[in-house]
Amino acid sequence: MSILQPSIYSVLLMQTPMSFYDVLGLQQNASIEDIRLAFKQRALEVHPDKGGTKEEFHRVYQAFETLVARQRREQYDTSLVSFKEPPSQNRKDSFAEKRHKKQKRQARRQSKDTDKTRSSPPQMPKPQRSSRSRLAKIHRLLGRLSRETRRQVICERFSQKQRLLLETWMSSMPGPAADETRDRESADPGAALPHEAILKSDSRPREEQSGVRLALPELPARSPIKAKPRGRSKVRGLGAEKYPRSGLTVYTACVGIDGIVVTSRKCDLPTALDYLVILTTMKERIQLGDNLVSNMENALCLAAKEQGKELHELQLNLSLHFRHAYWIGRETLCTPRCHSFKVLADHRQLLCPFFQRKNDRSRGWVHLDPQALREQWLQFQKLYLNICSSLGMQQLTKVRQRLQRMYRVNSDYRQALHRHLERKAMAREDPRRWRQKQPKITSRQRRAHIIQERRVTLLSRLLREWQCVIDKDDARSRLRSEQHRRKCKSTEDRRVNADPEALDISGFVSALAAADARVISTSCGFLAYFQQALAAKTEKTFISSSLVALPGLRSRFPDEEVMILTFDAQVLGSPAYSTALDGFGGPVVGLDKSMHLYEVISQDLAHLDFERAEVEMEQLVAAALDRFPGTKAMLLECTNLPPYKHVIRRHFAGEIHDCLTTLEGVHTGLVKERFLA
Repeated sequence: MSILQPSIYSVLLMQTPMSFYDVLGLQQNASIEDIRLAFKQRALEVHPDKGGTKEEFHRVYQAFETLVARQRREQYDTSLVSFKEPPSQNRKDSFAEKRHKKQKRQARRQSKDTDKTRSSPPQMPKPQRSSRSRLAKIHRLLGRLSRETRRQVICERFSQKQRLLLETWMSSMPGPAADETRDRESADPGAALPHEAILKSDSRPREEQSGVRLALPELPARSPIKAKPRGRSKVRGLGAEKYPRSGLTVYTACVGIDGIVVTSRKCDLPTALDYLVILTTMKERIQLGDNLVSNMENALCLAAKEQGKELHELQLNLSLHFRHAYWIGRETLCTPRCHSFKVLADHRQLLCPFFQRKNDRSRGWVHLDPQALREQWLQFQKLYLNICSSLGMQQLTKVRQRLQRMYRVNSDYRQALHRHLERKAMAREDPRRWRQKQPKITSRQRRAHIIQERRVTLLSRLLREWQCVIDKDDARSRLRSEQHRRKCKSTEDRRVNADPEALDISGFVSALAAADARVISTSCGFLAYFQQALAAKTEKTFISSSLVALPGLRSRFPDEEVMILTFDAQVLGSPAYSTALDGFGGPVVGLDKSMHLYEVISQDLAHLDFERAEVEMEQLVAAALDRFPGTKAMLLECTNLPPYKHVIRRHFAGEIHDCLTTLEGVHTGLVKERFLA
């Protein structure tokens, strides 16, 4: 059994796994709304279809499930605080600390011996064994496991990223190490560690593994099997379906509660995540009991209302999933989908006597007479077919055949169960006659089993610590990439605002030529500098900014009666934009750089506190109107300001023009009337 070096082990002990707050990128005092928004953002980043992995998505969803439930979050916070507390001083030393102290004592003893024997001829010190990397230790431990245990450990304990990293490391091993591995493989195939033995499960039959070849007649080649139209990303809580013709992937949110499976309609990934938040919130709030279905409906309505959605938007599909080990073994039966909670409650009440919960270990049905169980099965089969017929299922004959086939396949289990029950009954009558002899285990086998368990335990600990390092590295890389993106964006913004002529607008020209719409607009008011240049490149109506409405306002009002509300007054008032303003001499008011809305837009943040932004916007408008009381018309240059027109209306009764009113003036009926008020 290999032992970790004290230096590496002490470092690994200090590593702590990422908390659920770190996984979602939140502080520990985050609100429920912050947790929901952070989950949507992180889930989009780590979803397999967006470049992430299933393990990362499941970790994010697990964090959301824990933090969104009040009771589970309190328990988790308590455990988190106790985990972060420093260890007591009177605790026992760990194995690594004992080994480290022992090596210190040996080093002091060797130094004393060296002082005593200085007169003796000098000897070359023995080279110390270099500390191996974590991957080398994992590789060595895997090599000392049996083939079956190794395959089980890799399938159950390795994450997808760990398997890929280990495979990459093994492929880059130096030549002598690779030769040594091949020599071990030729001498002992069970101890070798090629890529196929570690990272790929051997699914060949035992006859082929042992060298026995079966004589089979030559058969015609089978046509290639077409892949089912599924997405790459069927993860926990989200289903995926890919249409082969269009290549479009649709998603559904799905949760299960006590045998009831609730599935949303097919939609895109962001909408499916919204629905998953609603269903998960409902799952955490619901109370299991007799009236489970009615509680579920009430909790769903409340959760959907909190997300700003109506329950009918989800177009929920409801079904019952149940199992019975005696009748159908490990198979799971489900009813056809329905859309009514009342119908679901009726079906659940009818099938409730036949349900077998996953955590129900009483198995009172095994003590019944086989004939009584057979009659119950026929009664259940008839009831299940009636439910399928009431929900509009047409092929009842195939359903009946499938039920009979599942019951027939499980006959061996029922016979073995009855034999076992008979043996137990006879053993109670005469224990000496029916006592089964336990196979003897030799001391060598027991010792090998203990060593194997220790290796698996040590390997599991190494994998957990390695996963902590991987998670922290991923978090650092995401932080660095985000900082680099913001830095590049800030640099580009400063360069464009200082010298707009330096901006390459060939991409805009190509997009104008390819667009087939009658009206083309942009999303940034500062592009008004290129209004004439881009409008000359196309015959369609082009609007770069709401500033195109400024000449019309100046023809009806003097400059001092027109106020321009912009994102950054310093940039808009720079000489580079003097041409776009055409000598405008009226007031230009920009957002204060300490405002929450300014920080969100400039730093490209993911979360906006709309209520805080409303309060700050109202204060800004009130102060601006106090400074310029003669204002009769207001022009909102920034495209992020129209959502706050209702706040401006509280203090200003004059004309308000923005990008929406400009588009409506060009093409009547393009914007809904409630957004023009």
